[in-house]
Amino acid sequence: MEADRDDKPPPGLLEAGQKDIDTVFDRLERMLRPRPQPWPFHTPGVVECAWFANLAALRTFGLAIELERFPAVMNWFKAMRTHPVFVADAKRTAAFLKDLKHLTHERKRLFWSCYRADLTDGLWLKLMPAVRRLRRGNPAQGTGVSSASP
Repeated sequence: MEADRDDKPPPGLLEAGQKDIDTVFDRLERMLRPRPQPWPFHTPGVVECAWFANLAALRTFGLAIELERFPAVMNWFKAMRTHPVFVADAKRTAAFLKDLKHLTHERKRLFWSCYRADLTDGLWLKLMPAVRRLRRGNPAQGTGVSSASP
């Protein structure tokens, strides 16, 4: 899928993104290396669900995982890609992307419209009140969403 854009990403954006993701992969590699392989948490679960879509999207955004540098991360991702749950998710995503050009989803303001959140016009400062509410255990405060269950 590509965004419908007539501009180019800001200079250095992909390099900065790769540097950021490599920092994350370095930490993840150190955490995964001593754990059981290929399932470091013994069975696929919420951790794999949280990481799978992000790992699978890297190439789409021009980013990569270096096999030689991050072998445990690559082995874990490879195990996810062959697990039936993630195979089904990949098929569903591929079908969605195939039809995306015919759908009405927003495609003009995607990808680098905000650059990196830590560099944009104080975006982080705007998000901090919500982060603080989450840390206090009150995510609905100020959002117009009730935290009471129906």
